[in-house]
Amino acid sequence: MSDLLGERSRFLLLVLGLTLLHAVVAVSLPLSGDEAYYWDCSRHPSWSYYDQPPLVIWAMIPFRALLGETRLAVRAPAVLASLVIGLVLWPLVRRLGGGPRHAVGAVLVLHATPLVMLGSSYASTDVVMAACYLAATWAAVALAQGEGRAWWGFAAAVGVGFLAKFPVVLVLPALLPALWGARVRRDLRTPRPYMAAALCCLL
Repeated sequence: MSDLLGERSRFLLLVLGLTLLHAVVAVSLPLSGDEAYYWDCSRHPSWSYYDQPPLVIWAMIPFRALLGETRLAVRAPAVLASLVIGLVLWPLVRRLGGGPRHAVGAVLVLHATPLVMLGSSYASTDVVMAACYLAATWAAVALAQGEGRAWWGFAAAVGVGFLAKFPVVLVLPALLPALWGARVRRDLRTPRPYMAAALCCLL
């Protein structure tokens, strides 16, 4: 038990260290034209925008109130999304049969990709959508393993992810393997999946 707690602590330190690295990069580099556009949109809140759904733009507003008109405030939603990605990887890897070393490997491999390594310090819709996509995948695996309450997690992740970037709907086929399970098929005869779908649409 103490070994597991120690491994979990080391994993959390790795994730927090990488998040801090993203924050340092976020305050160091000048804003791009796209980021300035998102910042300007956040000064004029709306239900949606010409070429983007609103989540990343909305998320800048409280950070701007807290941190002022700074690079970190504009990029904070991406930095926060990178933290979510790291925190979701641990339980996802465990559900897939992996151990702490596999979770560390997954974090490091993801950080070898430009989307996560660079995108976590850059205001864009992509890394926020990736965090929601990963959370929905975790929920789909939990469903396949018989966790009926994971319908709510899947619905929330897809609904919030759609507010970040529309292609998050490409995670929907992750439900197909879960539907092979008898327990999940029994769930389809209860209100829970349909109430979760309603929550997804509401979000």
